[in-house]
Amino acid sequence: GYVRSACELENCDNSGTLKYDNSGARTIYISAIASICKKKVTMTACKNSGEVLIGRNVECEYVYAGGIIGATKYATGGIIYPNCSNTGAIKVEATVNTDAKIGGIFGESLNADKGAGTIGIENTGEVSFSGVTKNLYIGGYAGYYDEASHSVQFTSRGAVKFDGVANNI
Repeated sequence: GYVRSACELENCDNSGTLKYDNSGARTIYISAIASICKKKVTMTACKNSGEVLIGRNVECEYVYAGGIIGATKYATGGIIYPNCSNTGAIKVEATVNTDAKIGGIFGESLNADKGAGTIGIENTGEVSFSGVTKNLYIGGYAGYYDEASHSVQFTSRGAVKFDGVANNI
C-alpha cells in the first residue's frame, strides 16, 4: 500500500505471491509490505517470503519493485526498518520504457532524510530482470539508493540475475 503519513509497522509477514500482469499503468510500485513511502516509517521485523512478480504482458514507463518497499520518495523523517528480511524472489519480466529499479529490500530510496537507515537487514531472495528497458537499476539490497540515505548491517545472499535487454545498466 501507499504510506502517506508517518507510521510504525511491526511484525508484518507476507508469504503470498504478488503478481501484476496488466498493461495500462504508467508507473508500477510493488512490494510485499509497502509499495511507496513518503513520510517517516518505522518497520520492525517485517518479513517477506512470497514472490513479487511483474509479468511479461506488462508495458509501462517506470517500475519500482522490492521485497519490503517498492520506493521511498522524499521521505521526511526517514525510513527505518530494523531486522526486516526478504527471502522471496523479486522478478520483473515486463517492457519498461524508461527506468526499472528492482531490489531485494527496496527498488528505490530517493532523497530520504539522513534519518533513513537499516539495521540487521537480510535478503536471500533472487532478484531478476528478464524484460526490456532503457535503464536498469538492480541489486540484492536496492535497485537505486541515493547519497542522502545510509545503511548499517546489511546482508544479501540472494542471486541477482539479468537475462533481458537494457540500454544502460
